[in-house]
Parts: sequence; structure tokens; C-alpha cells
Amino acid sequence: MFKINSKLVFHKLIEEIGGSFITKTINKYNGDYRSQHFDTRSHINSMIYLNIKGCRSLREAEGEISANKKLKKLINVPSVSQFSRKNAARDYRIFEDIFYHLVDKAKRRFGDVRIFKDIPPIKIIDSTVILVALNLAPRLKIDDERAAIKISTLFNGEFPEKINIVKGQVNDRKCIDGLFENKNAIHVFDRGYYDYRWYDKLTEQGIQFVTRGIKNAIIMEERMLRSNLSENIYDTEVILGSTPGGNLTFKNYREIMTFDDEGEPVTFVTNIFDLPAEDIIKIYKHRWEIDSSVALK
Repeated sequence: MFKINSKLVFHKLIEEIGGSFITKTINKYNGDYRSQHFDTRSHINSMIYLNIKGCRSLREAEGEISANKKLKKLINVPSVSQFSRKNAARDYRIFEDIFYHLVDKAKRRFGDVRIFKDIPPIKIIDSTVILVALNLAPRLKIDDERAAIKISTLFNGEFPEKINIVKGQVNDRKCIDGLFENKNAIHVFDRGYYDYRWYDKLTEQGIQFVTRGIKNAIIMEERMLRSNLSENIYDTEVILGSTPGGNLTFKNYREIMTFDDEGEPVTFVTNIFDLPAEDIIKIYKHRWEIDSSVALK
């Protein structure tokens, strides 16, 4: 594993965010209203620093900043209570605008990220839930002891392009609205988002996707497209669901079945008919690789 130069990353991020943009954003949302000490710039810089350093508490972040003379020139060191109050009170749209400002700069600088040379750009959609004690966020209650938010991310293989943050109780399917807009990309998501009528809507809108098939799914086979016995790949055109009044799809899809290392069947569903089955499998496997690399960090 390579070692990240945290000082270099920190200063480069501040450089990318700085200038007239940050001043306009602070003024736009009146971010420094009644901020005599811990102003918005200090807040932004401290949040970047504590994330890069992996600080696990506000007290740890305060200690890190207070002990660094150079850092104290960039950050008006807050008390833990100040830090906590500003985290709760400062307009979140300031940070949201900064995020999308950086995304736009990355897109302009690097263009469309292409993971595979002969395959359209891939957009990976995934969600995670962050749990906290109920007394820390009572408005985000999910049960008698816990509160939660759900974060859904559109990831292009190099950096996140969009993020939706909703209450933890929101259904997975409903928290990803606005992440499926690029007709020139392939959207990859797991079976937690399955909704056959939604698949039809995506197809009607010209949105390409690849997802995992769910166990015990009701599928009507239309015709075998191709089978590769040597590679254990079976490619079929199918209709998903049961009855027209229920969740039966009006569009046809591809179900591609292969087997994992333990010999268990693995199925993928897609509305893409002009790529080989091997490429569809490769696309989804890349999502697995990203999940594994994140889990190891």
C-alpha cells in the first residue's frame, strides 16, 4: 500500500476550494453570521483535515489542530462545544456547493472516466446507512435506541459524482432519484434496488443498467440468446415478474447466469443487448472489486 502524504493532500484541497468561489459561497448562505472566532473557512479546513487524518472525535480533532502551529494559522481553533454547535448550525448547502464545485472541476480536468476501453462509462450506485445513538439525532429516529441517515452515491470508478442524503427509514429505491440521468453511461447497482416496473421506466428513458438478479425471482424465458458451456455462461432473453396487474415487465431483458467459485449460480439482469455476456459480467465484477477495496480500508 502506498502512503498518502496527508499534508500535501490537505493543502491541495484547500487550494482547489479557495479563491473567489469560497467567498461567494460563504456570502450566498451568510455562513459567517455571528461567527466571531470559528468562521466558515476554519470550519471547512478543520473538516478536511480531520477526515484526512482519520480523527474519530471532535476532541481528537481539537487536539490535533491545537498542537500544530502551522495549522493554527489556517484554522481558528474551536473548542469542542463550538465545533459541535457549528456542525449543527452552519448551513449544509455551503458544504454541498463545495462538493459539487470540486466534482465539476474534476470532470473538466479529467473528462469522462472510462474504466474499460471498449465499454461506455460506468456509473456505480450504492447506499450505506450511518447509525448513531437516538439522543444525538432524535429527528432521524429509526427505532427506540438508534437514529440513522442513508447516503446514496453515484461513483464513476475514480470519484463520486453525486450524493443523496436522506433519513435512514427511506426505502433504498426511493433514495436514489436523480442518480440515473446519463444516457451514455451504464448504471450498475445491486439487487437491493429491484423494482421491475422501475426497470421499465429506466429502459423507456434510454438509461442502460446492469444489476444482480434476486433469488427466487419469477422469470419467463422468451428465448436463449447464447450459451458458452466452456465458460459456464448462459444468456437468455426474459420477461420479469408475474402478472400484468402486478409487477410484470412490459419490456424484455437479458438474464445472464454464470457460477461462482463455490459452484453457486450468479445471475445478472440488464437491458443492454449489444454487449457480450462476458462484458456484462465484467462490468458487475468491477463493482464487487470496488466494494471489496473499500471494505478493506
